[in-house]
Formats: sequence, structure tokens, C-alpha cells
Amino acid sequence: MSGPVVPWAYDANAMAVLQSRGPRSKLTVLSIAILGLALVLVVILLLMVGGPRPVLISALAAAASFPLLIWFFFWLDRWEPEPARYRWAALAWGGSAAVLIGAGAQFLLSAFSRSEFLGAVVFAPVTEEFAKGLFLVLVFWLRPAQLHGVVDSIVYACLAGIGFAYTEDVLYYSSALTDGGPNELAATVVIRGLFSPFAHPLFTSAIGIGVGVAVTARTLQVKVLAPLLGYLVAVLLHATWNGSTMVAEGRGFLIAYVLIMLPALAVLIVLAARARRNEGRLVQRALTDAQQRGWITPADIALAGSLQARRAACRSAKLHGGAPAKQLMETYTNDLTLLAFLHDAVMTSPLPPDPKVALQVGDLLVRTQILRPYVFPGP
Repeated sequence: MSGPVVPWAYDANAMAVLQSRGPRSKLTVLSIAILGLALVLVVILLLMVGGPRPVLISALAAAASFPLLIWFFFWLDRWEPEPARYRWAALAWGGSAAVLIGAGAQFLLSAFSRSEFLGAVVFAPVTEEFAKGLFLVLVFWLRPAQLHGVVDSIVYACLAGIGFAYTEDVLYYSSALTDGGPNELAATVVIRGLFSPFAHPLFTSAIGIGVGVAVTARTLQVKVLAPLLGYLVAVLLHATWNGSTMVAEGRGFLIAYVLIMLPALAVLIVLAARARRNEGRLVQRALTDAQQRGWITPADIALAGSLQARRAACRSAKLHGGAPAKQLMETYTNDLTLLAFLHDAVMTSPLPPDPKVALQVGDLLVRTQILRPYVFPGP
């Protein structure tokens, strides 16, 4: 035998819930193909610019700058975690497709003006923020069920920004190593990798906030204007960052860094943390209402309404039943959380509920009912 037999292995319905992810859709396959092609093209372009050895060294140096940022946005996304494939897609989009779109657009715009100032302060911010934010717009358009508010949008936007920053760092590091040697590389790593790895995620977070507001907006005007305003703020932050390096022989960068970028970063952290806390309150409120309707039990609220309780439950499940038990517990708590978000959206919307949302709620209630006996086994 390969291991202990889990009790739900004999329950066809439970196994169907745990293995409910169907075959990849045509859209998913197409997206993977496009991102794969974009990644290959970016690697080829980087190798053409720097050569294999500088690119490899630069890729390793750039990778050291972003684990803490990635951890923060994964931490932010704890209440209703986005699927891993979407997170990776956001990173891949930022590091490949967004780079190609931004570079291509800037190349076309350079036909109108080769001014270094316009290129850095206008062309680059306008095109690069559009390219990074396009991932979020595509998710909002093609997979709207993945976005439930500001937290989800910030996570996707910032991960796309991290991906973009990583590829850009590899390019800068490779050029520095090729042109100036190790000393030039070290100086560039300190400036870009140590003091400003947050820049691109910070810029694009404004788009994420705008789209997140649009997701929960009740009027068409807000749904349209919020993302546009977010894009404008992203462009202005980016333009300020780039333009500051051209003021007072570079000293303007220090002023912008201290007086604008660090405060903006602090604002983003505070807004993100507050949005995460509000998600917790939403889950508690919506699950309490669902329990009063007889849909779920008080034990469900105690489990899914606390991140600490979830972590403890997952640890206990893994200890007693191994990885399959942990998967069941994670599936159950994630389904309850998604139920809370959908139920809250229906209850707070001034419009008649979307039939698709009602079907999703019904499906989640059935799924949790099937798994509940294994999450809370009787004596």
C-alpha cells in the first residue's frame, strides 16, 4: 500500500469536489501559448543584448530583489487566495508580454520624437503602465469571477509589476556588467535592486486599486472612471520617478524618492492592509448571515472566519491525514470564503442578482455540504 486510505476516497461525490478542476479551456491553452512565446522572445532579446554569461549573472542578481515583495502580496491574498496559475500568469505577463508591448509601443512613438526627456517622462510611463495594467483588464473582461475587490486587483497588478521589474533589471544589470564590469553592476544592483525594487509594483498598484474599485462599484460611471483614474495616477508616479533623474544632475531623484515614492509606498501598504482587514470583516458578516439562513453551521464560521483557525486546522489535518487531508481542509475553507464574497455581493448590490452568481452560490453550498462530514467528523 502507498499509504493510509482516507475516508473520503470511498465517497464519489467528495472525490468529485476535490478533483473538480476540469480540462483546460481553449482560452487557457491560448494564454499559455502566448505567454510561452513571449517569454521565449524576451529571453532571445536579452541574450542578443548581453550574451549568455552576463544574462545568467544578471538573472540571478535580479532574482534576489523580489522574494520579500512576492511574499507580501501572497500574504495580502490570504483570505480568498487567487489560483496559483493566475499568480504565475501575472508574473509571466509582466516579465514578457508587458515588456514586449511596452518596448514595441515606445519604438513606434520614437518615430515622432527621439527626445530623451519625452522618452523617459512620457513615452515610457504611458506605454509601460498600459502594458502592465492590460493583464488586469483582460482578467476583468475574460475572467471577472476571479476579481472580488481591491485586494485581488492589487495582487494581480503588483505581481505584473514585479515581473516587469525583474526583466528590466536583468536588462540593466547585463548592460552594466558588459559595459562597466563588476563595479558598475554592483552600483546598479544597489540602486535598482536594494533601494527601488518596489517601483514598478507601486506604479501599477494604482491601476489595481482603480480596477478593484470598479469591481464593487454600483454605477457605470465609477466602473469606467476608476480604472482610468488609476491608470493616470500610475503614469504620473512613473513619470515623476523617471523625470526626477533628469533634475539637478540626478539629485532630484533623491528628493522624489524621499518625499514622494516612500510616502506613496507607505500609503499602498496601509491601504492594502486595511483592505485585507475589511475582507476578514466581510467574510465574518456574510458567513454569519448565511448561518442565520441555515446554509452553514456555526462551526463553519469559527473555522473560515479566522485565518489563525484556518492555519491550525490545516496543520492538524496534515498531521492526522497527510497532504490529502490538508487539501480537503483548504478546499473547504476556500469554498466557504468564496461563498461569503458572492453572498455579500448579492446582498449589497442594488441590482437584481446575476443568475450566474446564484448558481455559483448553490454550487458552493452543495460542495461544502458534501465535504462537511469529513471536516467535522462526528464522535
